[in-house]
Amino acid sequence: MLLLIFIPTTIAFGRHHFRNLTTSVGTDCTCKPCVQKAQRFKRRRGQFYLKPTFLVTLILLGGGWYTIIQLSTTVHASPQLQIWDPFRLLNVSTFSSTTQIKRQYKRKSLKFHPNKRPKNVTKEEAEGLFIDIMKAYKA
Repeated sequence: MLLLIFIPTTIAFGRHHFRNLTTSVGTDCTCKPCVQKAQRFKRRRGQFYLKPTFLVTLILLGGGWYTIIQLSTTVHASPQLQIWDPFRLLNVSTFSSTTQIKRQYKRKSLKFHPNKRPKNVTKEEAEGLFIDIMKAYKA
């Protein structure tokens, strides 16, 4: 929805101001009044870009595009739905025998037992993993 507003607005804004920058005031004539008129025109054109209305429009366009970029990155960065897979928890294939599953369960349960956990794992994390491993084995 925002793209439908900001794409045409940005194109119109850019075209208008690019034309103003590239147009020149009849520099063919070198008489004093024409040269003064060209200088006044250039001075006014430079002052226009310092007016609050131009700056506010520029800030609003920039803020709108920033919002569009932020929204598009958060939509793509949303977490995927994880399906609970007991075979993945035990690091075995779906075609493993019951002895292989039992062996992996014993290894994992000894490794992540809350009283015999690795040094870099907290007790709460070890308890959570231990419960997940038990559920995976029973499934």
